[in-house]
Amino acid sequence: MALSDTTAGATIYYTTNGTTPTTASSVYTGPITVSSTETIIAVAALSGYVTSEASGAKFTITLTAARPTFSLAAGTYSSAQTLSLSDATPGAVIYYTTNGTAPTTSSAVYAGPIAVNSTETIEAMAAMPGYVTSALSGAKFTIQ
Repeated sequence: MALSDTTAGATIYYTTNGTTPTTASSVYTGPITVSSTETIIAVAALSGYVTSEASGAKFTITLTAARPTFSLAAGTYSSAQTLSLSDATPGAVIYYTTNGTAPTTSSAVYAGPIAVNSTETIEAMAAMPGYVTSALSGAKFTIQ
């Protein structure tokens, strides 16, 4: 996020916690990286001038859980298989179904490899508090 002021030579001071900045606050020297939900407030000050009114904005960062990945590719297999699920979002819980329906947070929780002994379609999603639920991952396994 970039800040600017139209008063030549003014120094911009800012906070990222929603409090009103003072001349003891952080000095703006370039774009501010906003990687979490925060409220940035800024003032401009210049010797001989009255400090500007505070101006600010709240930025809400919404993260989405990663889509679960499957250890096996969808397809036809000549014998029973063991399927492992994983997710790149640390701490996310993977929910799955084995009947092709979309899982919810009331579905089975993945706790270890799934035995695929017959033809079935497995669907999975990941969820974590503070995150948007992941997109679905799914695969049909045919066991001959």
